[in-house]
Amino acid sequence: MTREPTAPTTTDSAQPSGFVADLHLACAFLTRLPLPDLGVVADGGLARAMRTFPLVGGAVGLAAGLVFLAAHAVLPPLPAALLAVLVAIVLTGALHEDGLADTADGLGARGGREARLEVMRDSRTGAFGVLAIVFSVGLHGEEAGPRECPVTGFTTRNAATGDMETGDKLRVRPALFADHYSQARLFWRSQQPSEQAHIASSFVFELSKVGLDQVPPRMIANLRNVDEDLARRVAEGLGVPLPTKAQA
Repeated sequence: MTREPTAPTTTDSAQPSGFVADLHLACAFLTRLPLPDLGVVADGGLARAMRTFPLVGGAVGLAAGLVFLAAHAVLPPLPAALLAVLVAIVLTGALHEDGLADTADGLGARGGREARLEVMRDSRTGAFGVLAIVFSVGLHGEEAGPRECPVTGFTTRNAATGDMETGDKLRVRPALFADHYSQARLFWRSQQPSEQAHIASSFVFELSKVGLDQVPPRMIANLRNVDEDLARRVAEGLGVPLPTKAQA
C-alpha cells in the first residue's frame, strides 16, 4: 500500500486548541502539504480537529476542480478529469486509494475474519486492491465526460468559429469504411510469385468444395475488385468463365 496515515503523537501536555490549530492538524493528517511541525498533540486533539475535515476536503476538491478547468481549456474532458484526479491523489498522498485497496484485498481474501484482517495489514497490494484503484480512478475520470442535457440534449459548436450548430445529429461512418478491398489488394501485391500461386490454389481448392453453384462466381466477382490476375487464376482453376466484377 502507499502508506497508512498516522496521527501526530499525543500527550497530556497543553496544546493550542483553537480552530486554526485544529485546521492545521487536519491538514497535516489528511494531506501531504509541507506544513510546520506540529510537535506533540494533546490527547483527543485529532478527534477535535475532525470538525475541520470538510474544509480540508473542500480545499482538495477546489484544487482539483481548478486544475480540471485549466486543463479542459486545452484537453478533452477525460484527460483533463484524470489530471484533476491525479492532483487530488498527490495532495492527499493517495490516502483514500490506499484505504480502498486495503478494503478490496481484505474482501477478496479467502478465510475468516482474522485472515482478512491480516491481509489488510499487509503493506503489499494484491490483485483486488489494484483493480479497485483502477476502477476508482477510471470512474472518477468518467464523471467529467460529456453529459446530455435532459432539455436541450447535446450542443455542438463549430470548432473554427465557435458558433452553435443546429440540425439533426447523425452518426455517419466515413466513406473509407465502405472500402473492403484495398487492404486485401495491398496484401496480394506484397506477396512473392510463389506465394501468390499458393493463395490462388487455396481459393481454387476451397471453392471447389462448395456445393452451391452460385457461390464460386460471386467470390470471383469480388476477387476482381482485389486483383484481376488473382480472379483470372481462380476462374481458370475452377473452369468457370470470368464473371462480371462485383460492385465495390
